[in-house]
Amino acid sequence: MSSPTLPSSTPAPSTPASGAPFDLLTWFELNRNRVLIGIGVVCAVVIALMVTRSRRQAEDRMAATSFFNLVPPTGPGDQPAPLDPQKLLKLTQEYSGTPSATQARLLAAGQLFAEGKYAEAQAQFTTLDESQADGPFQGIALLGVATSLDAQNKSSEAVAAYDRVISLFPNTGPAQQARISKARLIQGTQPAQALAALDDVLKNEYAFGYQEIAGAARARLLAQHPELDTPLVSTNQTRVTIPTNSPAAPAAAK
Repeated sequence: MSSPTLPSSTPAPSTPASGAPFDLLTWFELNRNRVLIGIGVVCAVVIALMVTRSRRQAEDRMAATSFFNLVPPTGPGDQPAPLDPQKLLKLTQEYSGTPSATQARLLAAGQLFAEGKYAEAQAQFTTLDESQADGPFQGIALLGVATSLDAQNKSSEAVAAYDRVISLFPNTGPAQQARISKARLIQGTQPAQALAALDDVLKNEYAFGYQEIAGAARARLLAQHPELDTPLVSTNQTRVTIPTNSPAAPAAAK
């Protein structure tokens, strides 16, 4: 005959026995330390996120204030204040990562280009491109790089840069400008490809505002290479009217 089983001295498990009704208060008493530690960790994370967000918002506000001090808004007929690219670039360093810093770098690059400092402008546009991967200003930054190379007479590098704009942002304003500029660079050696680039602008439904420039450039190109003159047809096989005021344009469309 087996001896009776003695009560175990092992502490009761932290979860109720199988089949027993769940008692929240009992479970909490048994797991108090772990619950409190878990709550403490969650609270610490939430507080850290709130502090970080608050600091970020404060930094964004300070950056915006500094930006508007350098670039005060103007009304209709107002003369824009002169821009100081060095002060704008200083702001990008002080408030790196903020929307205002991005805009300041873009304006600084544009001002450097306007001052004829094309290599410096290219460097800033390149930095903006690298920081704006998939960002709203990347297309403009890439176009800035290409235009800066173009202004330095680095034609082959500029064409490659224009091609990158066209490839990544085919239906945007920067891509239309890139097509027109690329056509200008290659029209002497590759007139057929230049004509194709201009035709892409004229056939692109998103190119409104650039088609008049492309139409005038097309007319000038065909005046030099009449053998390339063929009716311009859109992708749905309907003839495209060349929107231009250039007197040579009617001869481009038969």
